[in-house]
Amino acid sequence: MSENLINLLLGLMDGRVIHFILPNETSKPTIKELTPKTNNINTSALRIIKAADFYCIPSENGSVNIWTSNGEQLQKYKVLELKDKDEYRGHWEVLSIAADENYLYTGGPKGLIELWDIHNEFEKVDEFSVNNNPIRGLFVNDHMVFFGAGEANFKVLAKKERDEIYDESFPWAKYRIHNMIMNENFFCIALTGRVFSYTYNNQNLKVEKHAAFANTHNKVKGMCMYHNLCYSAAWDGKLLAWNILSKNPNPILGVQMGSLESVYVDDNFLYAGGHHGEFVILEKGKKVQVKDRHAFGSPIKTIRPYS
Repeated sequence: MSENLINLLLGLMDGRVIHFILPNETSKPTIKELTPKTNNINTSALRIIKAADFYCIPSENGSVNIWTSNGEQLQKYKVLELKDKDEYRGHWEVLSIAADENYLYTGGPKGLIELWDIHNEFEKVDEFSVNNNPIRGLFVNDHMVFFGAGEANFKVLAKKERDEIYDESFPWAKYRIHNMIMNENFFCIALTGRVFSYTYNNQNLKVEKHAAFANTHNKVKGMCMYHNLCYSAAWDGKLLAWNILSKNPNPILGVQMGSLESVYVDDNFLYAGGHHGEFVILEKGKKVQVKDRHAFGSPIKTIRPYS
């Protein structure tokens, strides 16, 4: 556990990874730029996945940049190029990325999931096709692979055999997949106007729909979970949260902000990353209040704990 009150990494569209540290309530934050500002689609920081001693940072243009720490900053180690990225119309934002103890998993624009060996210089070791459509979200645990494909298909596969465990196709004219998130107990999908939650059992490889929650119809750009709470950050500035256990369809938290890209919650605070570069720290409680704001001048695409 961090000895600092706040110890986070922020991934910015302009390529920077920011280490944001606040030792205690009375101190001023320390802000370190671990990667340079590039304003290049090949080095934008859309996600930050920690795998062994590496930081895997996907870009807007179908590549994943692998970084290592050299002390004060991150140093480029390797670039992974996803298959089919050049055949996809426009830029392929690599938002579907996950890791376990051995492999980095990436989801591509034509339904292909690729595996890269973390312990062998990220050499590609496998691939498997799950759909003909783009992979919209990707998560793995020790037993299962969870992913969204196309506009409105959610599937779960057994990790070893890759047998289908769960398959749900939403009416795409009504629901379209925006984002997804999981923790050790629940899996949540944000679709147009709804968040659906699921439970899963690793022993019997079973996935079941748990509850449905009312959400904004606008694009959900960021999601996170805190125990049994699911948080959603949308393009229209709505920051919402639901208690998954209660199954109450209405949000237990509703905050209106500027256009949002990311959200994260820890034991102390709620954090929101804005499209125009605002990083907002909010006090948790019945009445959410702004504790502090910082401007970084570029969309804050992801927020995660430093480790």
